[in-house]
Order: sequence, then C-alpha cells, then structure tokens
Amino acid sequence: MGYDAVAVSMQDLKAGRSFLVATQEQGFPWISANVRDKNSKLVFPAYKKVAAGDLQVTIIGLTRQGPATGDYLVEDYAKALAEVLDELKNSDNPIILLSNLTLAENRGIASSYPAIDIIISADQYRGTIDTQQRENTLVCQTSSKGKYIGRMEIEWQGAGFWHNKKAPPLQTLQGRLRSLQERIAVFEKQAPGTNERNKKLSRLTAQSKQLEEEIRARTALEEKGAGLPQNQYVTGFLAVLPDRDPQIERAITEELKKSRQSSQ
Repeated sequence: MGYDAVAVSMQDLKAGRSFLVATQEQGFPWISANVRDKNSKLVFPAYKKVAAGDLQVTIIGLTRQGPATGDYLVEDYAKALAEVLDELKNSDNPIILLSNLTLAENRGIASSYPAIDIIISADQYRGTIDTQQRENTLVCQTSSKGKYIGRMEIEWQGAGFWHNKKAPPLQTLQGRLRSLQERIAVFEKQAPGTNERNKKLSRLTAQSKQLEEEIRARTALEEKGAGLPQNQYVTGFLAVLPDRDPQIERAITEELKKSRQSSQ
C-alpha cells in the first residue's frame, strides 16, 4: 500500500529523530505543520499537494501536543494551522487535514476553519465513528494503529454542501419518527407499573429523541446548503487482520513462558 501523506503523531516522535529522518530520506511522506526543532524550524513539510483524478488536493498535517521530547517542540496547533491556511488562501484546491487531535478538537477546527473540506483522524479510544458534517467540513475518524482502513469515495463539485449517498432521504426519517411516536402513544395508554412496559417505553422515547435531533440537524444543513454545489460522498471501514506467522507466535509464547517462570 502506498501513502501520499502521513501526519506525524506523538507516538511517531517517540521513535526518535534518527528513525524519522531515515524514513523521510527514504521517501516516506511525513507531514506536520506544528513540529519544530530546537531552532524553531519546521522538521517536516506542513502540507503536500497530490493529484486525485482531475483534481489537485492539498493535505495538511497536525500533531497533537504531548510531553516534550528532546529533539522536537510541538507548538500550538491553532496557531500553526492558521498560518498554513493563510498561505493557502488563494488556492482553489480541496483541503484535507490529517489530524492527530481529539474528536472534540477536530469538531472545533471544522467550525472555526471553513476553508478545510475534510478532516481525517485516528483515535485509539473512540475508534471508528460515522462521518460527521460540521458546517461545510466532513469529520472522519477511524481506529488507531492500523486496525481499520477507512475508505471514502467523493464526487467533488466544488467547495459547498456535502451529501452522504447512503443517508436515507429526509422524508424517510420523518416517516420513521411518526411510526415511533405512534408506538409510544400506544404504550403510554397502557397501565403503568410493569418493568417490561417501562423499559420498552424508555427505549422508544430515546430513539424518538435521537431521530428528532438527526432530522433537525439534516434540515438545518440542507437549508444552509441550498444553492451551493452538492458534493456526494460515501464512506466505509475495512478491518485489517494481521498475518500470523506460526514461527513468530511460538517464539512469543516461549518468551512469555520464560518470563512467567522467572517471576515465580
């Protein structure tokens, strides 16, 4: 598998300068807009431009701040991102941000920097999530450490409104809501007190509230996107299953056995 760009993470920095420099010299496409050396110079390119079909896409990298390392300084991501976007302000290219930040921080970036079209991230705690739209930015997240491969197909029409090709029409959601409300009304007419009745009513009420929120959000987005270019997208996740080498597994088992025996 080839990579066009890879954002540097704090875990990557822990591998040490020699490793990162060696892989960079071998052509591995590290990028980060906020990792600097002791002289405050960028260690990696802040962004990279790559061809995607008939388009040229700009990919920016951001590294999450963490404990300081001897070789690098990870500066404030908001300051670094603002500087890069100002440099790119006259570009018509779609902008993708590869981020090592938390989901909450990525959502904040989407709301604060409308020039970014897509944010792609990985999270070892939250794992994969459904693609979300914040303002005119898609926020995509998959699991960390290569456990899943995220795949996104895009029909780009220009900076504007995003539409999920797999999302059911708004009328379908409204029909589901009416059906839920009718079922809730039936349960509410029943005599209260039984645990089974209360559990079902609670579950249906929660589903109804969730659907109402989704309908409100979809309605607001569609109203805001009226008259703007309609970009179509569809996403999916593929689990990555490791190849198991019997010889390596036996070696690991033996080492674990020796470790347990020595600790007894």
